[in-house]
Parts: sequence; C-alpha cells; structure tokens
Amino acid sequence: YDEAKQQIIDLVGKRMKMEMVQYVSSRVINAVLNEKLVNANRTNVNLEMKVSGVVPAEIEMDVAVILSNLLDNALEAVHNQTDKRVELDMYELKGMYYLAVRNVIEESVLHNNPKLKTTKDEKDKHGIGINSVRYLVKKMDGSFQMREENGWFLSYVSLPLVRG
Repeated sequence: YDEAKQQIIDLVGKRMKMEMVQYVSSRVINAVLNEKLVNANRTNVNLEMKVSGVVPAEIEMDVAVILSNLLDNALEAVHNQTDKRVELDMYELKGMYYLAVRNVIEESVLHNNPKLKTTKDEKDKHGIGINSVRYLVKKMDGSFQMREENGWFLSYVSLPLVRG
C-alpha cells in the first residue's frame, strides 16, 4: 500500500506531456486517470471513461490507489488481445461512491486462475494490487466484487462517502 501510495504521489508531481483532462475535482484522481489514458493510448487500448461525482478529500488518495490498481490490471489484461477494450465508470449515488472497471477477456480468468495469483516473473515484485484494493476497501467499510459476464471481467467497488 505504501509503495502504491508513493507512486501516486510521484505521479501527481510529474508534468504530463499532453494537455491534462479534468475529470473530477481531485488533482490526485485526475493524475491517475490521465496517466492511465496516456498508457492506454500508447498501447492502442480503447479506454472509455465515464466519471462524475466528487471524491471527498479524505479518501481521494485511497480511491486513487484502488483506481490505479484496477486500471493497471485491466490494461495489462487486454495488452495481448485482439479486442483491447477497457471501460471505467465512477459515480456518486445516495451516499456511496462507485467504481466499475471492465475489460474484455478471451477466456475465463476466474476459472483458470481463481485466486488471481500473478503470472509474472519476479512474483515478489508483483501481485499486490488486488490485495491493496481489498485492504483499502475493507478499511473504508466498502464492498469489492469481481465477476465475469458475457466476455468481460468486471471489478466493482462501492465506498460509503460518510463513515459512521
């Protein structure tokens, strides 16, 4: 988590080599979204983003880490596929903030790798993203679900905006 958080902080401090797009009223979330959009464009991935609502300042860093991990996983998942589509929906509704990340899959991920263990070399340097997401969502009393549906892998996060 601390490593991912530092990467987000470093990212916010960097100047992008393109015009920044303002998605939400958070510099941190904007930095993550723009960086992922640059990466998607560089690798010819069609990244469609629908973002609305306001991420409260007290949770924006945690939301940025969650968002960064889920988008990284989705972008990497489609990297070697023919159909390179990733979709993001972020919105606020009835006291909750929702993130939904979807990517096209050619075969079942959950059937072939139900525990979502990293398949990369140097396993000690990879495979912490989903665990970070689970940790942060639990810390914020939220909900995290993953499933597959009609050729898509879906990750859903819901976070309460007011914690009691």
